[in-house]
Amino acid sequence: MSGSDSGGLIVVLLYLVGYGLLIALYFLPAIIAFRRSHTYKWVIFALTLAGGWTGLCWVAALVWAVFPSDKSWADPLAGNPTGLGRRNAGDTWGAVQVGISRGAASERREPQLFPDHESRVKGSDNVVDALERLQELRARGVLTEEEFVAQKSRILRT
Repeated sequence: MSGSDSGGLIVVLLYLVGYGLLIALYFLPAIIAFRRSHTYKWVIFALTLAGGWTGLCWVAALVWAVFPSDKSWADPLAGNPTGLGRRNAGDTWGAVQVGISRGAASERREPQLFPDHESRVKGSDNVVDALERLQELRARGVLTEEEFVAQKSRILRT
C-alpha cells in the first residue's frame, strides 16, 4: 500500500466523520427531545427534518426541545398571571383547568375546602392542616355535624 493510498483513506474517513458530526448537529433538537422523553418529540423531529435547514425552524425546535415540559410557552412572558405569589406553571396555557379552578376560588374570596388539585392529601402535615380547617369550619357553623364527620372520614381515608 503506497503513501498516497493511505492518505486518500484518511481523507475519506475525515469526510465521513465530519458529515456524521454535521448530521448529528442538524438533528440535535430531535436528539435532545428524545433523550428527555419530551411529549412532542416526534413533532420536534419532523420540524427539524423538514425545516431545520432554514435555521429559524432549527432554533425553534432546539428551544422547544430544551424548554421545561412543566411550563407553558407564555410563562416567561406572562409571569405569574394569577397574582397568588407562587410560580404557577401551566396556568397560562398548559394546564388551563387547574388555573381556572384556582382563579375562580380566588375571585370568590372563599377558600376552597378541598380543591380538586389538592384533594389527594399526601403527608401528615397536609392531613393535620385539613383537619384543623375542617374543625374551624364546624366551629363557625359552616358545616353541620354530619358534613363534618363525612369530610373527616374522607380526609383520613386518603
